[in-house]
Amino acid sequence: MKAFKLEARAINAVTKMTAEKEGVNIWRQVQVQVSVLLVSPEMLSTPGFENLLLNSWGAGFRPMFLQIGYM
Repeated sequence: MKAFKLEARAINAVTKMTAEKEGVNIWRQVQVQVSVLLVSPEMLSTPGFENLLLNSWGAGFRPMFLQIGYM
């Protein structure tokens, strides 16, 4: 990814908890700084992830993503 100048980040329960302790909004941070995001399954149903998708791509990008919180 470095060869293509892509910034990657992984978010899981530990990285989310660490960011919260440091007062960092991890979802906002990845929205502006990251090109490739790896997300653990437990993060799929969090409001932050759903907001990231909707804010980044819009509600019309893939309507099924609106159901992600119900998984």
